[in-house]
Amino acid sequence: MKMKDFYSILGVSQDASKEDIKKAYKNLAKKYHPDVNSGNKAAVDKFKEVTEAYEVLSDDEKRSKYDRLKSSGFSGYGNGNFDFSGMGGQNSGGVDVEDILASIFGGGARGKQTGGGFGDIFESFFDRGGSAGARGSSERPSRGEDIEVKLDLTLKQAAGGGSLKLKVNRRDLCSFCSGEGGSGNTACHSCRGTGSISRSQGGYAISQPCPQCAGRGKIKTNICSNCAGKGFINNIKQIKVNIPEGVADGQLIRIPGEGHAGALNTPRGNIIITVRVKNDEQFTRQGDDLYYELSLKFSEAALGAVKMVPTIRGSAKVNIPAGAKSGSKLKLKGQGIKNDKTGAAGDQIITIKIDVPSELSEEAKKLLRELDKLI
Repeated sequence: MKMKDFYSILGVSQDASKEDIKKAYKNLAKKYHPDVNSGNKAAVDKFKEVTEAYEVLSDDEKRSKYDRLKSSGFSGYGNGNFDFSGMGGQNSGGVDVEDILASIFGGGARGKQTGGGFGDIFESFFDRGGSAGARGSSERPSRGEDIEVKLDLTLKQAAGGGSLKLKVNRRDLCSFCSGEGGSGNTACHSCRGTGSISRSQGGYAISQPCPQCAGRGKIKTNICSNCAGKGFINNIKQIKVNIPEGVADGQLIRIPGEGHAGALNTPRGNIIITVRVKNDEQFTRQGDDLYYELSLKFSEAALGAVKMVPTIRGSAKVNIPAGAKSGSKLKLKGQGIKNDKTGAAGDQIITIKIDVPSELSEEAKKLLRELDKLI
């Protein structure tokens, strides 16, 4: 099993500041975003990888836990193996990995973390697989596959957060045969009854469930008519999705345990939602700040005015100072996007634009010429 190096993925040093991490992520996200790499699976996978790294390293608590796990005494993770010697507890070869994680993340939380316990920590911090002899690489049954969904939101929906219902097409265990695929067993010829096959990837031997028998090691002699022997049927499931306030374009939302059913009654996969925020006609988002362009007549800019401007949450009154110039900026404090980590809202930046009419009446031209003599 190989530990993911989130710092290398983002191309930053381990002592990088939050600002450096954010900057690196924004550059990589722009490069690998699915919208600009349509049909390029490698780019999409890279986008998910850098987003996962950013979600850990941009969160102080997650980053601290990741750093502690990374420096807790695991050695040799670069070549796909772990050496647990000298870490206390049971002797080498019999160490309980969950005991190690409990010492880092809190013993009271052992096996009870939200979304499936320490298995999810391994899913987040480690690449599955490793060498053929790595502990758990062939012993641990595979969970169900993840369901990947794209969710389009308006800027207002993204700013306000909330919940919505999402319909997904997912694979469930067949209720007729309880996922067995039928009755009567004979050894699977593809995996020779072991239930798993091995393949090589990046120099590592990775064990995965046999596709012929779905990891059972046996195939049925009497096929279930409801699922045609597959053990699964497709269902439409309505899932409640909680949208965090201030969610950003490209951000991932993970719903654990609601993905496809796993073989052999293993846990379900997850639902991975990629948020896509639509362009807004009024506002442009930059980080947590919103930018809005306000058009003024020449007289309003020269004399000053009080204007009502829209905000992401409603409207607000703005005092325009006399002599305002085109391109000058005003700030509405706290009227931007709420940061889901700090809880603080950004600002709304108003850019003044003086509206010059393309056509003037003769009377208006005369008045402007007279005004020009006076100022």
